Amino acid sequence: MRLTLVIASALLAAPLLEAQHPGHPGLPTDWSFSHVVHHRAAGANQKDPRSIYHWLQLMRARRATGSTGNSRARANSHTDWHFTLGAGTVASNMSPAKFNFDVTATPSCANDYVVMGLNVAGSASQPNFVGFNNLYSGTTNSFTIGAPSGGATESGSTVTLTLTAAHTYSVGQTIYVSDVNEPRYNGQYTITSIPGATKLTYTSPFSGLPGSGNGSVGLVNGLCSQGAPSVKWAYNVSTGGGSILTSPAISVDGTQVAFIESAASSAVLHVLTLGSTGTNGSFDNSSNQYAAVTPGAGGGNNAGMQSVTYTATASNTRSSPFVDYDLDVAYFGDDNGNLYATNCVFSCAASGLTLGIASGWPISLGAAGTKMTSAALDFSTNQIFIGGSDGNLYMVPRTSCPGAGCASAIKSATIASNTANGALADGPIVDTTFQTVFMTTGQRNASTAAGAVQLNESLSILATVGMGTNGYTIPNGALTDEYFNNSIGGTTATGNAIYCGPQGGSSQGELFNVSFAGKSATIAGSPVGATEAGTTVTITTTAAHGFVAGQTVVISGVGVGGYNGTFTITSVPTTTTFRYTAATSGLAASGGGTAVEKLSTVNPPLFSTVVAQAIAGANKSTCSPLVTFTNGATE
Repeated sequence: MRLTLVIASALLAAPLLEAQHPGHPGLPTDWSFSHVVHHRAAGANQKDPRSIYHWLQLMRARRATGSTGNSRARANSHTDWHFTLGAGTVASNMSPAKFNFDVTATPSCANDYVVMGLNVAGSASQPNFVGFNNLYSGTTNSFTIGAPSGGATESGSTVTLTLTAAHTYSVGQTIYVSDVNEPRYNGQYTITSIPGATKLTYTSPFSGLPGSGNGSVGLVNGLCSQGAPSVKWAYNVSTGGGSILTSPAISVDGTQVAFIESAASSAVLHVLTLGSTGTNGSFDNSSNQYAAVTPGAGGGNNAGMQSVTYTATASNTRSSPFVDYDLDVAYFGDDNGNLYATNCVFSCAASGLTLGIASGWPISLGAAGTKMTSAALDFSTNQIFIGGSDGNLYMVPRTSCPGAGCASAIKSATIASNTANGALADGPIVDTTFQTVFMTTGQRNASTAAGAVQLNESLSILATVGMGTNGYTIPNGALTDEYFNNSIGGTTATGNAIYCGPQGGSSQGELFNVSFAGKSATIAGSPVGATEAGTTVTITTTAAHGFVAGQTVVISGVGVGGYNGTFTITSVPTTTTFRYTAATSGLAASGGGTAVEKLSTVNPPLFSTVVAQAIAGANKSTCSPLVTFTNGATE
């Protein structure tokens, strides 16, 4: 049922995706898709692939809450597969990027892929850019292999695995063996016999293997009929001796990837055209070793790479490229307080351009030494948001920058302490529908702990969430799928924000589940709560309401029904009273009920109730970025 809905949603989205890259409606997904939130594809937003991604989230959310209004439970998650990256890792708080070749078709084992940059310098045996296909692989019914040297043994070419518990396998089943100390035991095989309750055999392509052990074995499971994915690309992309510390971005047609190489005192933007012929790097299971190649060199591959060293005086620790696919521009920062824009990114050749930094850029925001986060763009307001290690969130309007009026048009808000833990370490989340911005920090100011902040796009703080001791920098949170059900004109806010932050005292990691609410007020009881003179109604609330003239409110629950309905506030005499014009006169004095302001850019869904939940296990002293699911479950 869920698959049917997602496919139907994708079919509706297909015309836009098809227009962006004819031939197949593919969809890239990178770090930025969770940092720019579109509740609907309209206006400037409909040209952004992120709007289609979020529209699919909205469809999932509506199905999840459809008939009952409650979220459905999600099955417990598990690891489908894992694969070595050699000596490299994806840097802290960063993520891979994925490309779906055709969102209207069955997932493609050959053409869907994931790519990632690694935080090591590249070499012939160590790539720092890798890509995998056959993603829909994995194992089920897995068991642990016994310790060396009896866990894995060989006689001739027959391997016997001895497991730590009785298994339920049978002859002829396909298994995947991984992480045995001697790597030549690892791979995908067919069971040839079951000598005992804890034993199985298979035929190896190698002979003379020494006794070994550890690792695991499982039955091959998944669409791609493999126990693990396949290495599609393994490149050494270092040109300045650097590594990849940030996240990549994929072109809409899936043929190119933009990423940044960071060295000690320089940073290089690369745009890689992925190779489709020749040798593009490989991985040898028998030696547990990569063979990396240079794009366009070695193995006859047809890959290519455009590069621009955009700063020769500073590195880039935290700022991933954010791509405006419509204008073909990438935005990113450096470790010296600057924001950059390119003259092109994925369509340079088609536009007759050479990759470079656009005229008038970079724009200086923070002081020297300020490490900038990734940027995020609101396509409807043309405003770029980016954080700094100085604790400031910056807004750069594209309508004024670059240009003579740029400096005076830039806005900033200090939301954190200019300390190591207070540094804004992750890009802002921008809601383009309600024009709000979400940011987190490990230290709100010199005397307070960590927290999350919700602002409007003028950078006025609307709401905050307090956390525990300032023990480390923390990444931004995530919004549940139900949040996408919020719409302009709605009267009930829904969804949650999920954050990871420190507990009080110990600084151990904790999950903060934050609900949203719109602005509302309780109407005083009869006879003072609702009165009328002519057709002018005066509502008196039990506390300051915060409403202003011109806002639309929904009145409900008043004892005399004529007061109930949707009205526009005409005046606000005091902090606890407001007036509107009723459809009829002669209403008797009454009271009770509530006044709710309709959701809008002036009254967005705001942080409301916070529920903290300890993370199971000890020594959870750091936080990683979050992914949320339809029912609000978090990983």
